[in-house]
Amino acid sequence: MNATPALRTEHLDLEPVRVAHAQEVWTQLDDERMWRYFAQLRPKTIGDLRALYAKWERGCPDAGEVWWNWLCRERISGEPAAAMQATIMLDERLAYVAYAVYVRHQRKGFAREAVQAIVERVRETFGITRFLAVMDTRNEPSYRLAESLGFTRTEMRDGEYTYELKGAPAEPPRPPSEMGPPNQAR
Repeated sequence: MNATPALRTEHLDLEPVRVAHAQEVWTQLDDERMWRYFAQLRPKTIGDLRALYAKWERGCPDAGEVWWNWLCRERISGEPAAAMQATIMLDERLAYVAYAVYVRHQRKGFAREAVQAIVERVRETFGITRFLAVMDTRNEPSYRLAESLGFTRTEMRDGEYTYELKGAPAEPPRPPSEMGPPNQAR
């Protein structure tokens, strides 16, 4: 249950993060634009990134918490496009989601696609119906994404917004062709 599952979306393959990915993504992560809102988390060296990925690959040592971390590849090119994370708090019955799209892949809808797939898989696997996302108040693309996915802002503290998604996902309306013939009065 602690092992990160591979996922697929329309345009992305989400692979469990492995130490070997560090070399492949370092040039994209060594871009200061990626760390504009959370510079304190930026790995200083590729060695730091390898150590972080090794920690993620091992998984959380706390039995009440599960870490799932993905490298997202654009399916057509095979290029790394983003990193995604779900931290599942089993006792609290909630999960935190986090996303970072590499600069040259931003504004393509990849974060939206990946977060939807992650929320769905976490719901299926753990029965979680409460999701949180925390972001810098200046990061408008991030909070607009959260809002577009149905998250609502619940808190602002220390320059960060907390967004929450509760309940089962809303089912999109079915197209008329799938609804069958209309009821007719007899």
